[in-house]
Amino acid sequence: MIAAPGGNAVWLEQGGAVYNAGAIDGGLAGILGGGTYASFTLQNSGSVTGDSYGIYLTGTAVVSNSGFIGATGQNPASSTAHYFSTGLFLTGAAAALSNAATGTIFSQTNYAVELMAAGDGPQPATLTNDGLLQGLGGVQFFGLGGIANAGSILAGGGDGIVLHYNGPGVLAGSVTNTGLIQSSLTAVYANGPAVVMNGKGGVIDGLTGYGVRLAGGSVSSYLANSGYIGGHVAAEVTGGGTVVNDGTLVGGRVGVAILGGGTLIDGGVIRGGAGGAVYFQPGCKNTLVLDPGAQIEGKVKLSSGTLDLAGTATEGKVALNSIGGFLALTITSGAEWELKGKTSLAKYIPVVNDGTIRQAGGDTLTIAGPLSGYGTIELVKMPVVLNGPVGKHQVIGFTGSGDTLSLGAPQSFHGILEDFRLGDAIDLTSIALSAITGLSFANGVLTLTETTGSLDLTFASPVSFGTETFGLAAAAAGVDVTLSKAGPAAVALPVATASSLLPVLTL
Repeated sequence: MIAAPGGNAVWLEQGGAVYNAGAIDGGLAGILGGGTYASFTLQNSGSVTGDSYGIYLTGTAVVSNSGFIGATGQNPASSTAHYFSTGLFLTGAAAALSNAATGTIFSQTNYAVELMAAGDGPQPATLTNDGLLQGLGGVQFFGLGGIANAGSILAGGGDGIVLHYNGPGVLAGSVTNTGLIQSSLTAVYANGPAVVMNGKGGVIDGLTGYGVRLAGGSVSSYLANSGYIGGHVAAEVTGGGTVVNDGTLVGGRVGVAILGGGTLIDGGVIRGGAGGAVYFQPGCKNTLVLDPGAQIEGKVKLSSGTLDLAGTATEGKVALNSIGGFLALTITSGAEWELKGKTSLAKYIPVVNDGTIRQAGGDTLTIAGPLSGYGTIELVKMPVVLNGPVGKHQVIGFTGSGDTLSLGAPQSFHGILEDFRLGDAIDLTSIALSAITGLSFANGVLTLTETTGSLDLTFASPVSFGTETFGLAAAAAGVDVTLSKAGPAAVALPVATASSLLPVLTL
Protein backbone atom coordinates (compact mmCIF):
# COMPACT_ATOMS: atom_id res chain seq x y z
CA MET A 1 0.00 0.00 0.00
CA ILE A 2 1.15 3.49 -0.92
CA ALA A 3 -1.23 6.08 0.54
CA ALA A 4 -1.30 9.88 0.79
CA PRO A 5 -4.64 10.91 2.33
CA GLY A 6 -3.96 14.63 1.75
CA GLY A 7 -2.02 14.65 -1.53
CA ASN A 8 -0.57 12.59 -4.38
CA ALA A 9 0.44 9.04 -3.54
CA VAL A 10 3.10 8.80 -6.33
CA TRP A 11 4.66 11.82 -8.04
CA LEU A 12 6.82 11.27 -11.14
CA GLU A 13 8.30 14.71 -11.81
CA GLN A 14 10.17 14.02 -15.10
CA GLY A 15 8.84 10.68 -16.23
CA GLY A 16 9.37 7.14 -15.04
CA ALA A 17 7.74 3.75 -14.69
CA VAL A 18 5.35 2.21 -12.20
CA TYR A 19 4.55 -1.50 -11.93
CA ASN A 20 1.76 -1.97 -9.40
CA ALA A 21 0.19 -5.16 -8.10
CA GLY A 22 -0.78 -3.67 -4.78
CA ALA A 23 -2.76 -0.57 -3.82
CA ILE A 24 -1.95 3.10 -4.50
CA ASP A 25 -4.35 5.73 -3.12
CA GLY A 26 -4.13 9.51 -2.91
CA GLY A 27 -6.30 12.25 -1.48
CA LEU A 28 -5.66 14.09 -4.76
CA ALA A 29 -4.14 11.69 -7.30
CA GLY A 30 -3.08 8.11 -7.08
CA ILE A 31 -0.27 8.79 -9.60
CA LEU A 32 0.72 12.27 -10.86
CA GLY A 33 3.42 12.84 -13.48
CA GLY A 34 4.63 15.58 -15.79
CA GLY A 35 7.55 17.24 -17.49
CA THR A 36 8.44 18.86 -20.80
CA TYR A 37 9.86 15.69 -22.36
CA ALA A 38 8.57 13.19 -19.84
CA SER A 39 7.92 9.59 -20.81
CA PHE A 40 5.89 7.16 -18.71
CA THR A 41 5.26 3.45 -18.56
CA LEU A 42 2.57 2.16 -16.21
CA GLN A 43 1.45 -1.41 -15.67
CA ASN A 44 -1.30 -1.98 -13.13
CA SER A 45 -2.83 -5.25 -11.95
CA GLY A 46 -3.74 -3.90 -8.53
CA SER A 47 -5.59 -0.67 -7.75
CA VAL A 48 -4.71 2.99 -8.30
CA THR A 49 -7.21 5.46 -6.86
CA GLY A 50 -7.51 9.11 -5.96
CA ASP A 51 -10.24 11.38 -4.69
CA SER A 52 -9.62 13.87 -7.56
CA TYR A 53 -8.28 11.50 -10.23
CA GLY A 54 -6.76 8.08 -10.35
CA ILE A 55 -3.86 8.79 -12.76
CA TYR A 56 -2.88 12.10 -14.36
CA LEU A 57 0.12 12.19 -16.71
CA THR A 58 1.48 14.82 -19.14
CA GLY A 59 3.99 13.45 -21.61
CA THR A 60 4.36 10.35 -23.71
CA ALA A 61 2.46 7.72 -21.75
CA VAL A 62 1.87 4.01 -22.26
CA VAL A 63 -0.52 2.47 -19.76
CA SER A 64 -1.75 -1.13 -19.48
CA ASN A 65 -4.35 -2.03 -16.88
CA SER A 66 -5.76 -5.34 -15.72
CA GLY A 67 -6.78 -4.10 -12.29
CA PHE A 68 -8.70 -1.03 -11.05
CA ILE A 69 -8.01 2.66 -11.75
CA GLY A 70 -10.47 5.19 -10.41
CA ALA A 71 -11.34 8.70 -9.29
CA THR A 72 -13.50 7.98 -6.27
CA GLY A 73 -14.22 11.47 -4.91
CA GLN A 74 -17.75 12.82 -4.87
CA ASN A 75 -16.85 16.27 -6.24
CA PRO A 76 -14.22 17.57 -8.69
CA ALA A 77 -11.26 19.23 -6.99
CA SER A 78 -11.60 22.22 -9.36
CA SER A 79 -14.68 23.15 -11.37
CA THR A 80 -12.47 25.05 -13.89
CA ALA A 81 -10.21 22.08 -14.70
CA HIS A 82 -12.12 19.54 -16.80
CA TYR A 83 -9.69 16.72 -16.13
CA PHE A 84 -10.16 16.67 -12.36
CA SER A 85 -12.12 13.69 -11.14
CA THR A 86 -11.16 11.72 -14.25
CA GLY A 87 -10.26 8.11 -13.67
CA LEU A 88 -7.30 8.20 -16.09
CA PHE A 89 -6.02 11.34 -17.85
CA LEU A 90 -3.22 11.14 -20.43
CA THR A 91 -1.86 14.03 -22.46
CA GLY A 92 1.30 14.55 -24.45
CA ALA A 93 2.96 13.74 -27.75
CA ALA A 94 1.25 10.35 -27.75
CA ALA A 95 -1.03 8.45 -25.45
CA ALA A 96 -1.71 4.73 -25.47
CA LEU A 97 -4.00 2.84 -23.13
CA SER A 98 -4.80 -0.85 -23.01
CA ASN A 99 -7.49 -2.03 -20.60
CA ALA A 100 -7.67 -5.81 -20.28
CA ALA A 101 -10.82 -7.88 -19.84
CA THR A 102 -10.26 -7.88 -16.05
CA GLY A 103 -9.56 -4.15 -15.97
CA THR A 104 -11.86 -1.36 -14.72
CA ILE A 105 -11.33 2.39 -15.07
CA PHE A 106 -13.86 4.45 -13.14
CA SER A 107 -14.89 8.01 -12.34
CA GLN A 108 -17.50 9.04 -9.82
CA THR A 109 -18.24 12.50 -11.25
CA ASN A 110 -16.48 12.89 -14.65
CA TYR A 111 -15.14 10.88 -17.58
CA ALA A 112 -13.61 7.51 -16.87
CA VAL A 113 -10.83 8.23 -19.42
CA GLU A 114 -9.52 11.34 -21.16
CA LEU A 115 -6.82 11.01 -23.82
CA MET A 116 -5.12 13.96 -25.47
CA ALA A 117 -2.53 13.49 -28.19
CA ALA A 118 -0.68 16.81 -28.24
CA GLY A 119 2.65 17.68 -29.83
CA ASP A 120 4.39 19.10 -32.87
CA GLY A 121 3.53 16.24 -35.23
CA PRO A 122 0.59 13.99 -35.96
CA GLN A 123 0.93 11.64 -33.01
CA PRO A 124 -1.91 9.12 -32.75
CA ALA A 125 -3.62 8.36 -29.49
CA THR A 126 -4.96 4.84 -29.02
CA LEU A 127 -7.30 3.19 -26.57
CA THR A 128 -7.98 -0.53 -26.58
CA ASN A 129 -10.66 -1.64 -24.14
CA ASP A 130 -11.59 -5.23 -23.38
CA GLY A 131 -12.79 -4.50 -19.87
CA LEU A 132 -14.99 -1.81 -18.25
CA LEU A 133 -14.79 1.97 -18.57
CA GLN A 134 -17.47 3.58 -16.41
CA GLY A 135 -18.20 7.11 -15.26
CA LEU A 136 -20.52 10.05 -15.46
CA GLY A 137 -19.08 10.11 -19.01
CA GLY A 138 -17.17 7.32 -20.72
CA VAL A 139 -14.24 8.55 -22.82
CA GLN A 140 -13.18 12.00 -23.99
CA PHE A 141 -10.73 11.75 -26.89
CA PHE A 142 -8.53 14.47 -28.43
CA GLY A 143 -6.20 13.98 -31.38
CA LEU A 144 -5.57 11.48 -34.13
CA GLY A 145 -5.94 7.77 -33.71
CA GLY A 146 -8.89 5.96 -32.29
CA ILE A 147 -10.71 3.70 -29.87
CA ALA A 148 -11.19 -0.06 -30.21
CA ASN A 149 -13.80 -1.39 -27.80
CA ALA A 150 -14.63 -5.04 -27.23
CA GLY A 151 -15.64 -4.50 -23.62
CA SER A 152 -18.11 -2.07 -22.02
CA ILE A 153 -18.11 1.73 -21.94
CA LEU A 154 -20.89 3.01 -19.67
CA ALA A 155 -21.85 6.66 -19.08
CA GLY A 156 -24.40 7.28 -16.35
CA GLY A 157 -25.05 11.00 -16.90
CA GLY A 158 -23.06 12.17 -19.93
CA ASP A 159 -21.80 10.99 -23.30
CA GLY A 160 -20.31 7.56 -23.81
CA ILE A 161 -17.50 8.67 -26.19
CA VAL A 162 -16.69 12.21 -27.32
CA LEU A 163 -14.31 12.65 -30.28
CA HIS A 164 -13.03 16.22 -30.54
CA TYR A 165 -12.42 18.33 -33.66
CA ASN A 166 -8.79 18.34 -34.84
CA GLY A 167 -8.94 21.10 -37.46
CA PRO A 168 -9.93 21.43 -41.12
CA GLY A 169 -9.47 18.32 -43.21
CA VAL A 170 -8.59 16.11 -40.24
CA LEU A 171 -10.68 13.34 -38.75
CA ALA A 172 -11.72 13.73 -35.13
CA GLY A 173 -10.78 10.11 -34.59
CA SER A 174 -12.32 6.70 -35.02
CA VAL A 175 -14.28 4.15 -33.01
CA THR A 176 -14.38 0.42 -33.70
CA ASN A 177 -16.87 -1.40 -31.50
CA THR A 178 -17.74 -5.05 -31.00
CA GLY A 179 -18.74 -4.59 -27.37
CA LEU A 180 -21.18 -2.28 -25.54
CA ILE A 181 -21.21 1.52 -25.54
CA GLN A 182 -24.14 2.86 -23.54
CA SER A 183 -25.02 6.35 -22.39
CA SER A 184 -27.96 8.17 -20.88
CA LEU A 185 -27.28 10.94 -23.46
CA THR A 186 -25.25 10.34 -26.66
CA ALA A 187 -23.36 7.07 -26.89
CA VAL A 188 -20.83 8.24 -29.54
CA TYR A 189 -20.48 11.94 -30.39
CA ALA A 190 -17.97 13.63 -32.71
CA ASN A 191 -17.86 17.43 -33.05
CA GLY A 192 -15.81 17.00 -36.20
CA PRO A 193 -15.70 14.40 -38.99
CA ALA A 194 -15.09 10.88 -37.70
CA VAL A 195 -15.28 7.19 -38.57
CA VAL A 196 -17.38 4.78 -36.52
CA MET A 197 -17.48 1.02 -37.22
CA ASN A 198 -19.98 -1.00 -35.18
CA GLY A 199 -19.35 -4.66 -35.89
CA LYS A 200 -21.48 -7.78 -35.53
CA GLY A 201 -22.46 -8.19 -31.90
CA GLY A 202 -21.63 -4.57 -31.17
CA VAL A 203 -24.21 -2.46 -29.31
CA ILE A 204 -24.24 1.35 -29.24
CA ASP A 205 -27.15 2.76 -27.27
CA GLY A 206 -27.97 6.37 -26.41
CA LEU A 207 -30.87 5.72 -24.10
CA THR A 208 -32.48 9.17 -24.19
CA GLY A 209 -30.31 10.90 -26.81
CA TYR A 210 -28.35 9.86 -29.88
CA GLY A 211 -26.82 6.50 -30.56
CA VAL A 212 -24.18 7.95 -32.91
CA ARG A 213 -23.92 11.64 -33.80
CA LEU A 214 -21.18 12.68 -36.24
CA ALA A 215 -20.42 16.16 -37.51
CA GLY A 216 -19.02 16.84 -40.97
CA GLY A 217 -16.57 19.23 -42.55
CA SER A 218 -14.11 19.29 -45.41
CA VAL A 219 -13.71 15.57 -44.64
CA SER A 220 -16.91 13.52 -44.50
CA SER A 221 -17.90 11.28 -41.61
CA TYR A 222 -18.51 7.58 -42.12
CA LEU A 223 -20.66 5.21 -40.08
CA ALA A 224 -20.84 1.47 -40.76
CA ASN A 225 -23.15 -0.69 -38.67
CA SER A 226 -23.44 -4.47 -38.61
CA GLY A 227 -24.67 -4.63 -35.03
CA TYR A 228 -27.27 -2.62 -33.11
CA ILE A 229 -27.49 1.16 -32.68
CA GLY A 230 -30.34 2.70 -30.72
CA GLY A 231 -31.44 5.96 -29.13
CA HIS A 232 -34.03 8.71 -29.39
CA VAL A 233 -32.24 9.23 -32.72
CA ALA A 234 -30.26 6.13 -33.60
CA ALA A 235 -27.79 7.86 -35.96
CA GLU A 236 -27.20 11.38 -37.27
CA VAL A 237 -24.51 12.28 -39.80
CA THR A 238 -23.84 15.81 -41.05
CA GLY A 239 -22.13 17.33 -44.07
CA GLY A 240 -21.87 14.83 -46.92
CA GLY A 241 -21.35 11.82 -44.69
CA THR A 242 -22.16 8.19 -45.42
CA VAL A 243 -24.08 5.63 -43.37
CA VAL A 244 -23.83 1.94 -44.30
CA ASN A 245 -26.24 -0.30 -42.38
CA ASP A 246 -26.30 -4.10 -42.49
CA GLY A 247 -27.47 -4.39 -38.90
CA THR A 248 -30.26 -2.70 -36.94
CA LEU A 249 -30.87 1.00 -36.33
CA VAL A 250 -33.76 1.81 -33.98
CA GLY A 251 -34.75 5.35 -33.04
CA GLY A 252 -37.56 6.22 -30.67
CA ARG A 253 -38.20 9.27 -32.86
CA VAL A 254 -35.88 8.98 -35.92
CA GLY A 255 -33.92 5.99 -37.14
CA VAL A 256 -31.34 7.82 -39.30
CA ALA A 257 -30.97 11.55 -39.96
CA ILE A 258 -28.79 12.77 -42.85
CA LEU A 259 -28.13 16.52 -42.54
CA GLY A 260 -26.42 18.72 -45.10
CA GLY A 261 -26.58 16.05 -47.78
CA GLY A 262 -25.18 12.54 -47.72
CA THR A 263 -25.65 8.88 -48.55
CA LEU A 264 -27.46 6.07 -46.76
CA ILE A 265 -26.74 2.50 -47.92
CA ASP A 266 -29.12 0.08 -46.24
CA GLY A 267 -29.32 -3.69 -46.32
CA GLY A 268 -30.50 -4.13 -42.75
CA VAL A 269 -33.29 -2.87 -40.49
CA ILE A 270 -34.07 0.81 -39.86
CA ARG A 271 -36.95 1.66 -37.54
CA GLY A 272 -38.20 5.09 -36.50
CA GLY A 273 -41.05 6.75 -34.67
CA ALA A 274 -42.95 9.98 -35.27
CA GLY A 275 -39.97 11.60 -37.03
CA GLY A 276 -39.69 8.77 -39.56
CA ALA A 277 -37.37 5.87 -40.17
CA VAL A 278 -35.09 8.05 -42.31
CA TYR A 279 -34.92 11.85 -42.43
CA PHE A 280 -33.00 13.62 -45.20
CA GLN A 281 -32.56 17.38 -44.86
CA PRO A 282 -34.49 19.17 -47.64
CA GLY A 283 -32.64 21.07 -50.34
CA CYS A 284 -29.50 18.91 -50.15
CA LYS A 285 -27.98 16.30 -52.44
CA ASN A 286 -29.12 13.03 -50.91
CA THR A 287 -28.83 9.41 -52.01
CA LEU A 288 -30.63 6.38 -50.59
CA VAL A 289 -29.20 3.02 -51.71
CA LEU A 290 -31.20 -0.09 -50.86
CA ASP A 291 -29.61 -3.54 -50.92
CA PRO A 292 -31.65 -6.76 -50.88
CA GLY A 293 -32.75 -7.44 -47.32
CA ALA A 294 -33.37 -3.79 -46.51
CA GLN A 295 -36.24 -3.39 -44.08
CA ILE A 296 -37.35 0.18 -43.41
CA GLU A 297 -40.13 0.60 -40.86
CA GLY A 298 -41.47 4.14 -40.86
CA LYS A 299 -41.62 7.16 -43.15
CA VAL A 300 -38.83 7.99 -45.59
CA LYS A 301 -38.61 11.27 -47.49
CA LEU A 302 -35.54 11.78 -49.63
CA SER A 303 -36.24 15.48 -50.25
CA SER A 304 -34.78 16.00 -53.74
CA GLY A 305 -32.53 12.94 -53.69
CA THR A 306 -31.83 9.80 -55.71
CA LEU A 307 -33.14 6.34 -54.85
CA ASP A 308 -30.83 3.52 -55.95
CA LEU A 309 -31.95 -0.12 -55.85
CA ALA A 310 -28.70 -2.08 -55.72
CA GLY A 311 -27.29 -5.51 -54.94
CA THR A 312 -26.60 -8.62 -57.03
CA ALA A 313 -26.68 -11.59 -54.62
CA THR A 314 -30.41 -12.01 -53.99
CA GLU A 315 -33.69 -10.46 -55.05
CA GLY A 316 -34.82 -7.43 -53.08
CA LYS A 317 -38.35 -6.31 -52.30
CA VAL A 318 -39.43 -2.72 -51.68
CA ALA A 319 -42.61 -0.67 -51.55
CA LEU A 320 -41.74 2.49 -53.45
CA ASN A 321 -44.92 4.18 -52.32
CA SER A 322 -43.45 4.23 -48.79
CA ILE A 323 -40.52 6.38 -49.95
CA GLY A 324 -41.23 9.97 -50.93
CA GLY A 325 -39.34 12.93 -52.30
CA PHE A 326 -36.84 11.21 -54.61
CA LEU A 327 -36.30 12.88 -57.98
CA ALA A 328 -34.52 9.99 -59.71
CA LEU A 329 -34.63 6.19 -59.51
CA THR A 330 -31.79 3.90 -60.55
CA ILE A 331 -31.56 0.12 -60.56
CA THR A 332 -27.97 -1.07 -60.45
CA SER A 333 -26.59 -3.47 -63.05
CA GLY A 334 -27.29 -7.07 -62.03
CA ALA A 335 -29.78 -6.15 -59.29
CA GLU A 336 -33.19 -7.83 -59.13
CA TRP A 337 -36.11 -6.09 -57.37
CA GLU A 338 -39.76 -6.84 -56.83
CA LEU A 339 -41.87 -3.71 -56.30
CA LYS A 340 -44.62 -4.15 -53.72
CA GLY A 341 -47.87 -2.20 -53.44
CA LYS A 342 -49.21 0.25 -55.99
CA THR A 343 -46.18 1.74 -57.74
CA SER A 344 -46.77 5.02 -59.55
CA LEU A 345 -43.84 7.29 -60.36
CA ALA A 346 -44.57 10.91 -61.17
CA LYS A 347 -43.72 12.24 -64.61
CA TYR A 348 -40.68 14.24 -63.47
CA ILE A 349 -38.86 11.16 -62.10
CA PRO A 350 -36.37 9.67 -64.57
CA VAL A 351 -35.78 5.92 -64.19
CA VAL A 352 -32.44 4.36 -65.16
CA ASN A 353 -32.87 0.60 -65.09
CA ASP A 354 -29.74 -1.52 -65.56
CA GLY A 355 -31.09 -4.44 -63.56
CA THR A 356 -34.36 -6.38 -63.43
CA ILE A 357 -37.58 -5.11 -61.88
CA ARG A 358 -41.04 -6.64 -61.63
CA GLN A 359 -44.28 -5.65 -59.97
CA ALA A 360 -45.72 -7.89 -57.26
CA GLY A 361 -49.11 -9.46 -57.91
CA GLY A 362 -52.26 -7.40 -57.48
CA ASP A 363 -50.94 -3.97 -58.42
CA THR A 364 -49.90 -1.89 -61.41
CA LEU A 365 -46.47 -0.46 -62.17
CA THR A 366 -46.69 2.99 -63.75
CA ILE A 367 -43.66 4.95 -64.95
CA ALA A 368 -44.67 8.33 -66.28
CA GLY A 369 -41.21 9.75 -66.92
CA PRO A 370 -38.30 8.70 -69.14
CA LEU A 371 -37.05 5.12 -68.85
CA SER A 372 -33.50 4.26 -69.92
CA GLY A 373 -30.71 1.81 -69.21
CA TYR A 374 -29.73 -1.72 -70.21
CA GLY A 375 -32.06 -3.59 -67.88
CA THR A 376 -35.35 -5.49 -68.02
CA ILE A 377 -38.87 -4.89 -66.78
CA GLU A 378 -40.70 -8.20 -66.38
CA LEU A 379 -44.49 -8.38 -66.71
CA VAL A 380 -45.92 -10.93 -64.30
CA LYS A 381 -49.63 -10.89 -65.22
CA MET A 382 -49.74 -7.36 -63.85
CA PRO A 383 -50.21 -4.28 -66.06
CA VAL A 384 -47.13 -2.16 -66.71
CA VAL A 385 -47.81 1.38 -67.86
CA LEU A 386 -45.04 3.38 -69.55
CA ASN A 387 -46.15 6.90 -70.38
CA GLY A 388 -42.77 8.46 -71.16
CA PRO A 389 -39.98 7.82 -73.65
CA VAL A 390 -38.23 4.45 -73.42
CA GLY A 391 -34.59 3.98 -74.43
CA LYS A 392 -33.52 1.54 -77.13
CA HIS A 393 -31.63 -0.81 -74.77
CA GLN A 394 -34.50 -1.31 -72.29
CA VAL A 395 -36.11 -4.77 -72.48
CA ILE A 396 -39.77 -5.37 -71.66
CA GLY A 397 -40.20 -9.07 -70.91
CA PHE A 398 -43.55 -10.82 -71.23
CA THR A 399 -43.32 -13.74 -68.83
CA GLY A 400 -46.63 -15.54 -69.51
CA SER A 401 -49.90 -15.38 -71.39
CA GLY A 402 -52.14 -12.54 -70.23
CA ASP A 403 -49.53 -9.80 -69.78
CA THR A 404 -50.43 -6.24 -70.77
CA LEU A 405 -48.05 -3.41 -71.60
CA SER A 406 -49.59 0.06 -71.92
CA LEU A 407 -47.67 2.72 -73.85
CA GLY A 408 -48.81 6.29 -73.41
CA ALA A 409 -46.26 7.65 -75.87
CA PRO A 410 -45.71 4.78 -78.36
CA GLN A 411 -43.89 6.99 -80.88
CA SER A 412 -41.20 7.47 -78.17
CA PHE A 413 -40.97 3.77 -77.33
CA HIS A 414 -37.60 2.48 -78.58
CA GLY A 415 -37.25 -0.50 -76.26
CA ILE A 416 -37.18 -4.21 -77.05
CA LEU A 417 -40.18 -6.52 -76.59
CA GLU A 418 -39.27 -10.02 -75.43
CA ASP A 419 -41.33 -13.26 -75.35
CA PHE A 420 -44.54 -11.67 -76.66
CA ARG A 421 -47.07 -14.47 -77.18
CA LEU A 422 -50.71 -15.43 -77.57
CA GLY A 423 -52.87 -13.78 -74.88
CA ASP A 424 -50.50 -10.84 -74.36
CA ALA A 425 -51.41 -7.31 -75.38
CA ILE A 426 -49.65 -4.02 -76.13
CA ASP A 427 -52.09 -1.20 -75.42
CA LEU A 428 -51.40 1.97 -77.44
CA THR A 429 -53.47 4.28 -75.28
CA SER A 430 -52.92 7.47 -77.29
CA ILE A 431 -53.78 6.05 -80.72
CA ALA A 432 -57.28 5.43 -82.07
CA LEU A 433 -57.94 2.36 -84.19
CA SER A 434 -59.21 4.55 -87.03
CA ALA A 435 -55.83 6.30 -87.21
CA ILE A 436 -53.97 3.12 -88.22
CA THR A 437 -53.91 2.45 -91.95
CA GLY A 438 -51.64 -0.58 -92.16
CA LEU A 439 -49.32 -3.16 -90.57
CA SER A 440 -46.03 -4.62 -91.72
CA PHE A 441 -43.48 -6.91 -90.06
CA ALA A 442 -39.86 -7.40 -91.11
CA ASN A 443 -36.57 -8.20 -89.35
CA GLY A 444 -38.23 -8.29 -85.94
CA VAL A 445 -39.88 -4.87 -86.32
CA LEU A 446 -43.65 -4.37 -86.43
CA THR A 447 -44.50 -1.12 -88.18
CA LEU A 448 -47.89 0.50 -87.70
CA THR A 449 -48.71 3.06 -90.34
CA GLU A 450 -50.81 5.97 -89.16
CA THR A 451 -52.52 8.80 -90.99
CA THR A 452 -49.84 11.14 -89.61
CA GLY A 453 -46.82 8.85 -89.83
CA SER A 454 -45.73 5.48 -88.43
CA LEU A 455 -44.36 3.83 -85.33
CA ASP A 456 -42.14 0.80 -84.88
CA LEU A 457 -42.25 -1.91 -82.22
CA THR A 458 -39.04 -3.96 -82.00
CA PHE A 459 -39.15 -7.59 -80.87
CA ALA A 460 -36.18 -9.44 -79.41
CA SER A 461 -34.18 -11.56 -81.82
CA PRO A 462 -34.60 -14.33 -82.81
CA VAL A 463 -38.32 -13.85 -83.48
CA SER A 464 -40.54 -16.86 -84.17
CA PHE A 465 -44.30 -16.46 -84.10
CA GLY A 466 -44.99 -19.55 -86.22
CA THR A 467 -48.42 -19.31 -87.85
CA GLU A 468 -49.62 -16.61 -85.45
CA THR A 469 -50.78 -13.28 -86.73
CA PHE A 470 -50.65 -9.74 -85.41
CA GLY A 471 -53.99 -8.08 -85.03
CA LEU A 472 -55.41 -4.82 -83.78
CA ALA A 473 -58.43 -4.48 -81.55
CA ALA A 474 -60.22 -1.43 -80.27
CA ALA A 475 -59.60 -0.87 -76.56
CA ALA A 476 -61.22 1.34 -73.97
CA ALA A 477 -58.39 3.84 -74.37
CA GLY A 478 -56.77 3.39 -77.75
CA VAL A 479 -55.93 0.21 -79.59
CA ASP A 480 -54.44 -3.15 -78.59
CA VAL A 481 -51.77 -5.05 -80.49
CA THR A 482 -52.33 -8.80 -80.04
CA LEU A 483 -51.48 -12.16 -81.56
CA SER A 484 -53.94 -14.77 -82.77
CA LYS A 485 -53.75 -18.18 -84.40
CA ALA A 486 -53.84 -17.90 -88.18
CA GLY A 487 -56.79 -19.75 -89.77
CA PRO A 488 -56.78 -21.27 -93.26
CA ALA A 489 -58.09 -18.08 -94.79
CA ALA A 490 -55.92 -15.68 -92.83
CA VAL A 491 -54.51 -13.00 -95.08
CA ALA A 492 -53.02 -9.56 -94.69
CA LEU A 493 -55.86 -7.11 -95.09
CA PRO A 494 -55.43 -3.52 -96.17
CA VAL A 495 -57.09 -1.18 -93.71
CA ALA A 496 -59.98 0.86 -95.04
CA THR A 497 -61.06 4.16 -93.68
CA ALA A 498 -63.89 2.53 -91.76
CA SER A 499 -62.80 1.88 -88.20
CA SER A 500 -64.82 -1.33 -88.08
CA LEU A 501 -62.19 -3.19 -90.12
CA LEU A 502 -59.41 -4.69 -87.95
CA PRO A 503 -56.00 -5.01 -89.64
CA VAL A 504 -54.49 -8.48 -89.44
CA LEU A 505 -50.93 -9.40 -90.41
CA THR A 506 -50.13 -13.02 -91.26
CA LEU A 507 -46.54 -13.97 -90.45
